[in-house]
Amino acid sequence: MVDAAPSRADRDRAAARNRRGERGDQGPAASAPEQALEGFLRKTGLTKDQLEVRDLKGKPTWFAVVEKPGRAVKDVLAEAIPAIVRAFPWPKSQRWGAASISTESLRWVRPLSGIVAILGEDLVECEVGGIRSGYVTLGHRFHAPGEITIGGAHDYARKLSACHVIVDHVERQDLIRDEARNAAAAAGLTLVEDEGLVIENAGLTEWPVPLLGRFDEDFLEVPPETIQLTARVNQKYFVCEKDGKLADAFVCTANIEAADHGEAIVAGNRKVLAARLSDARFFWEQDRKTPLSEHAKKLERITFHEKLGTVADKVERVAKLARWLVEEGIVKPSPLQGRGLGEGLLPSLPSIPSPRPSPLKGRGRRLPIRQNSPHVCARPISSPRWSANSPNFRGLWAAITPAPKVCPMPSPTPSAITTSRSVRATASPPHRSAWPCRWRISWIRWLDFSSSRSVQPARVTRLPYDVQL
Repeated sequence: MVDAAPSRADRDRAAARNRRGERGDQGPAASAPEQALEGFLRKTGLTKDQLEVRDLKGKPTWFAVVEKPGRAVKDVLAEAIPAIVRAFPWPKSQRWGAASISTESLRWVRPLSGIVAILGEDLVECEVGGIRSGYVTLGHRFHAPGEITIGGAHDYARKLSACHVIVDHVERQDLIRDEARNAAAAAGLTLVEDEGLVIENAGLTEWPVPLLGRFDEDFLEVPPETIQLTARVNQKYFVCEKDGKLADAFVCTANIEAADHGEAIVAGNRKVLAARLSDARFFWEQDRKTPLSEHAKKLERITFHEKLGTVADKVERVAKLARWLVEEGIVKPSPLQGRGLGEGLLPSLPSIPSPRPSPLKGRGRRLPIRQNSPHVCARPISSPRWSANSPNFRGLWAAITPAPKVCPMPSPTPSAITTSRSVRATASPPHRSAWPCRWRISWIRWLDFSSSRSVQPARVTRLPYDVQL
C-alpha cells in the first residue's frame, strides 16, 4: 500500500509557493508521449525548460509553474465591481441619458446615481458609466434629502435609518405586513393576506407607511376576484374583508409620513382605483348581457390543436363520450341533461381584461349564477380542479385512441372495480381530415363528486371496447 498523503516537506513547499503567488498547472506524466507534452506546452505558452517534474502519487509528472504575485483585495474589488454591475442579471432593466441610444450602454434596474464602495474604512476607487465611487449617499428624498457620509459597513444601516431609509428588505416586509393588518383592524376589517404583495411593496418603498382607504360601495357588484386583482396588479393595494365578504376598503403603501396623516395620498389613490374599477364594472356588465350559450360559440374560433380542430370540436367529442357513458350505464345521468358541457372552458372568453387567471375563474363561476344557470353547471368553471380544460381535472379521465379499421363492437360487460393511480387522458388521433369514426377506450377512471367532500375513491372500469363517436 502506497501512502499518497503529502509529506510535511511537500506541504511547506506548497505554502511557500502560495506566499510567492505561484500556481502549478498539472501536465502529462513524464513518461507520456512527446505529442502530449507538446500540446501541454502550447496550452500554457511555456517551453520545456520552464516546466518542473514533480512526484504525483509516486509518478513523475510535468508541472507548469506560473508565478503571479498576489494583489491587494481593494485592487481586485476595483476591477470586479464594474464588471459585476454591468453583468448583473435584472428581470427588468433600463438605459438612460444620452448614452442610452447605444445598446452597449449601462443597464440597471433604475438610473444609477451613485456608488458607495468601502472596504473596512478604505474607499474602493472604481467607476461605472461615468459614476465614480465615494463615501457619500442620499437619504429619503423628502424627509432627509441631503447627503450622508458613510464611514463603513458598521454604520451604513444606522445612518440611513436615521434619514428615513430602511436598508433591510425583511424589516420593510415586516413593517408593511404588521401596519397594514393594524390599519384594517382599526376600521373593524380583516386584511386579505398577500405575501407576494408584501414583498413587492417592500421593494418599492424605502420608508413604507400603509394607509387605509375606501372606494364606492357600488363597485362591490363586480366579482370580488376582479376587484382584488385590479387593486393588486395595477395599483399594488391590499384588499379587506368584513364578515367573510369583500369590503369597500383597500390598503395602499405610501413612501412618506405625510403631515396630513396621508389623507391626500389616500384621496389620490381612491381616484385611480375608481377609474380602474369603473372599467372592470363596464366589462362585467357587458359580459352579463351575453348568455353563456353565445359565449360558447366563441369556442369555434379557438384552436385546440392543429390536428384536433377547435375547442368547440373538443367539447362536442367530450359531450358524445359523456352521453355514451350514460347510455352504457357506466355513470349516472345528470339532471342537467347535457347542459354545461364545455362551459368549463368559458373563463377565457368573456371580455373583462385581466393579466392573470384568478378573476377569470371567479367571473366564470358568477356568470352562470347571475344568469340563473344551475350551480352544478357553474362549479366546474370556478376552479382548475373542476375545469375540464385543466390538466388537474379530477372528474372523468379516459385513454382514447383511434380504433383499428376492422374491429368489432363488443357489448360492454360488467366491469371490475379496482384502485389505480391517476393517469391523465391521452389521445393520438391522425390528421383531422382522416379522423376515424370509431375510437377505442382503453380505460376509464371516474371520480365521484356527489359527496360534499373533495372526491370519493377512484373507480377504474376495465376495458377496452370501441365506441362510435
